[in-house]
Amino acid sequence: MLRKLIVPTGGPFRILAIYLLLAAWVTGCRDEAGASAARKFRGGGSLVIVIGPSQTHPQWPGIRGGAEKAAGEIPYARFDFIAPPTGTERDLTRLVVDSIAREPFAICLFVADGATARPAAKKILDQGILLVTMGAELSDLPVFAAVRINYPAAAEKLGRILLKAADGKRSYLLLHESGRDPVATDCYNRFRAQAANQYSLSLLEQRNAADSSLAPAALIREMTTMFRHAGLMVTLDPTPWFTNRPRDLLGANTRFATLAATPNLWASLQNGTAAALVGPLDGVVGSTAIDMISDALTGADARSAPRLIECEVVLPADLSDFARRYADAAGLELATLLPSKAATQPVSGPG
Repeated sequence: MLRKLIVPTGGPFRILAIYLLLAAWVTGCRDEAGASAARKFRGGGSLVIVIGPSQTHPQWPGIRGGAEKAAGEIPYARFDFIAPPTGTERDLTRLVVDSIAREPFAICLFVADGATARPAAKKILDQGILLVTMGAELSDLPVFAAVRINYPAAAEKLGRILLKAADGKRSYLLLHESGRDPVATDCYNRFRAQAANQYSLSLLEQRNAADSSLAPAALIREMTTMFRHAGLMVTLDPTPWFTNRPRDLLGANTRFATLAATPNLWASLQNGTAAALVGPLDGVVGSTAIDMISDALTGADARSAPRLIECEVVLPADLSDFARRYADAAGLELATLLPSKAATQPVSGPG
């Protein structure tokens, strides 16, 4: 890259020539760093594929809506929004392989957990395709950009408002996954540090789903059956409430709190089954990811700093305002997200 120059023998001329050589070298290195992405940029023909967690995952409509809203402001690229039929590694990897065959400029990949998504992410990077991740972090991979949902801070917020959420009750149960990965461990530690400060609230029992052969739903049933009068059932992973009718897992006197605030849980908040939800505006997750793709399309050639999306505490009194802002961020009609009147009626569980 450095070309031979005739350097005058005079001191000032020699210094000037050396300066020009160094400037040329730095410029060349910068050009090479962005060459891969730049070579693939094809103006209006650039394809960007956004891959969600699964077709039925409660966060996907919000994330997709926010991403589509942001993509509508980028006329110089084509976007496709897809998701695997399930969240398994096999289905995700298969969809990624099919996406790679379409030779996209970039893929935006939702990462529910690192173990499931890492093989698919590696395939994308091995093909030299620009990768932006959403959700959990893949810190060991050279992704172009990451949009991380700050779940550890969300767990801390939940621990801090636990007594308020208990609404007069004095006990709770806890299901966590400490040890599954660094984020799950951090969530547990930060939740417990704050919950321990709620001196009038007692932890009756806790189980670690990462160390158990039982499914999380079975662990919840086991604890709520043993402690029928526990005030709260706290889970740091919301999946059991996504895949089961919440009241079926709880005793008559127990409500739940978790790290998600998706529309499918709003009815539980309104009918008294849920005490507190802590989660992000999912549309902001999607739109932020598209903003980072836009940076790459318009010439950014360096790895972007991760963007943190903070979570909000949603108590029953907060739901109306949160729901309105959730719908707006996702570009969705609020009426399509709100639960039916029947679903919001107070629910009584088994005795």
